[in-house]
Amino acid sequence: MKQCHVCLAFKSIDDFYHSAINRRHVGDGHDNRCKECVKNHAKSPEVREHTNELRRNRGKSENDKERNRQWQKKNDSTEQGKQKRRERGKKYYWANRDKRLSEQYLFRQTESFKKAVQTHREKYPERRKAQIAVMNAVATKKLIRPEYCSVCGINCKPEGHHFDYSQPLVVIWVCKKCHSDYHLSI
Repeated sequence: MKQCHVCLAFKSIDDFYHSAINRRHVGDGHDNRCKECVKNHAKSPEVREHTNELRRNRGKSENDKERNRQWQKKNDSTEQGKQKRRERGKKYYWANRDKRLSEQYLFRQTESFKKAVQTHREKYPERRKAQIAVMNAVATKKLIRPEYCSVCGINCKPEGHHFDYSQPLVVIWVCKKCHSDYHLSI
C-alpha cells in the first residue's frame, strides 16, 4: 500500500506509475502520485494551455533557428552534400572497423549464435554437405576459385553459389553482394 501525495488515498502499488526519474525520495521506484491524479493533472486546462503554447512557439526562438540552419547545412540535399555524407560515412566505417570486427567475433562466440548455426545445419544437411564438398574441392585444387565475381566482375574473394544442392560441385563464383542478391531474389 502507498499513499498518493495529491488525493492522500492509500492505494495498491499497481495504481502508481513507475518513476521515470530515479529520485532518492521515491524509494520504491514508483511515482508519488497515483495514476488517476496524474491523468487528471494532464487533462487540466493549465497544462493543456502550456503544451499548446510550447507547440505554437516551437522553432521561433533564435536557438531553434540556429539549430535548424545547422541541420540543413549538415543535411544538404545537393549532390555535393550527398558526397560529403558519403565521405563521413566512409570515415566512420574505417575508424570503427576494429571495434565492429571484435563485436562480431564476440557475438559468434555466444551460445545462442552457435545454437542457431547448429539448428540451421541440422535443418538443411544437403546445403552443408555441398558447402563442405566445395571447400574440399578448392583445397585439393579440383575447383579453382577465381579472383573476381562472375556476375559484376569486381576483384574479390568470391563465394560459391549453388543453384542445385544435389550437384555440389556445380557452382558459380560471386561476390558477397551478388550472392545475397541471388538469395533475396529466390
